[in-house]
Amino acid sequence: MGMTVFVLGCLIFFTPQSLVQPVLDLSFMVGYACYMLNCLTFSWIAYKSGQVEAKLLAGIMLLIYVPIGAHDGWRLMMNEGDLISAYASPITTLGVAIIFALRLTKSVRRIEKFNQTLATTVTQVKEELTHTLQNHYQLEMENTRLQERIQIAHELHDGLGGSLVRSMASVEQSSKDLTNSQFLSMLKILRDDLRHIIDSGSSLGTKLPETPLLWMAPFRHRFNQLFDELDIHAKWSVPAKWEVDVTPMECLTLQRVAEEALTNIVKHSHATVVQIRIYYENSALIMEVEDNGVGGDVDLVNQAGLSVGLRSMSGRLERMNADMQITSRAGQTILKVIKNYG
Repeated sequence: MGMTVFVLGCLIFFTPQSLVQPVLDLSFMVGYACYMLNCLTFSWIAYKSGQVEAKLLAGIMLLIYVPIGAHDGWRLMMNEGDLISAYASPITTLGVAIIFALRLTKSVRRIEKFNQTLATTVTQVKEELTHTLQNHYQLEMENTRLQERIQIAHELHDGLGGSLVRSMASVEQSSKDLTNSQFLSMLKILRDDLRHIIDSGSSLGTKLPETPLLWMAPFRHRFNQLFDELDIHAKWSVPAKWEVDVTPMECLTLQRVAEEALTNIVKHSHATVVQIRIYYENSALIMEVEDNGVGGDVDLVNQAGLSVGLRSMSGRLERMNADMQITSRAGQTILKVIKNYG
């Protein structure tokens, strides 16, 4: 189309004066033919597109522009007036308004459909999220119950189990039969240990002892009685005051680890000297339990996974973010617990 207009313009520009009218008539006929062809071609393409708005525009072209173009073209060729192309503008405006209205209605319907789909999707996602949260809550509850059972098992093993081992060792090492009062004393100790386990597991308001000496005093008294009966010399080194912010749960954990270590010494080491040291180094609280017993292969025991006590101690110290180091050889075994507060 553009090339045709360019060629006709050049032709008119270079045409002699005598031939201007025939060239103008030819240009008009070519332009008129292009106009009619454009209307028909666009109408066909719009109809084939399948869109309602395009079909409506094609109808306007065929029913309005083509007849008006044919009428005015004939009038111009006959040099007659009464052209009606000016009346096509209102009709075109009405047709375009109808097309825009249809397009707007379609858009509104798509938006409403999208909103419905979005609302349905949000409802489904909310239901799935609720179901997921419920499953997560159930898993957390089951995990909490399992952790509580494991904690109770560790407390019974480290606390009550240690008391039972100490009582058995006292009976085995006694040179004469125990009296009723001695048996009653052992049972009271077991009862007190059981109460301590229950209190430590159920009470959240347990207070921290004022000093390390007061914290270790009951524990030290119980084991000194056993060590005296077994002819084991015990050396205790405990600081006079707290220099770091220790919590009651950390105190209980350190006590349980010490109980398990001393119980293992009584059961397996055949030691004659035991040293329990608690001290501060920089910003760390350190507890050491050392004996001069027969020793053992710590790596082999860890690989075998047979020591419930070692697993219990490791689990407790891991929960309080403390480290445990064990070195053992014949004549010396050292268990070292390090809790950093820096």
